[in-house]
Amino acid sequence: MEVANRLMVKGKSALETEQAAVRVLQSLFPPLLLVLYKALLAPIANGQLAAMMLARATAISCQWLMGSCSVNSVTLPDGKSWSSGVFVEKCKYLEESKCLGICINTCKLPTQTFFKDHMGVDLYMEPNFEDYSCQFVLLLIAVQLRGAASTS
Repeated sequence: MEVANRLMVKGKSALETEQAAVRVLQSLFPPLLLVLYKALLAPIANGQLAAMMLARATAISCQWLMGSCSVNSVTLPDGKSWSSGVFVEKCKYLEESKCLGICINTCKLPTQTFFKDHMGVDLYMEPNFEDYSCQFVLLLIAVQLRGAASTS
């Protein structure tokens, strides 16, 4: 929480906070790994393989931060079910901060940006501010945005 609080320092805009959080996420990976993942794995099967792999890696490697989580199936707009979701039962990060701004600006938006820009996989996160759960839906946001644009 110390890092999150430092990211939310007074005078910083939401965008500056998001960009700083993305840099923190980038620093956790060897640079070549991100480049190769995005170039070689993300394009396979329209991102489905990369989304499945990221869901599993996230569920395994992020429990120290988020708490108990598991891979689950999500329904895509075309009606197909795909095991590219991660359900966080009770996010320790959100529960400890109890702050919508910290959740949105130092976790949700930066993580979505990081996955898309640096790993080549679309992600939509749905935090529940009542029970502190969070649903990650990988491979969905681009499809949703296209669908929303075509119905407006």
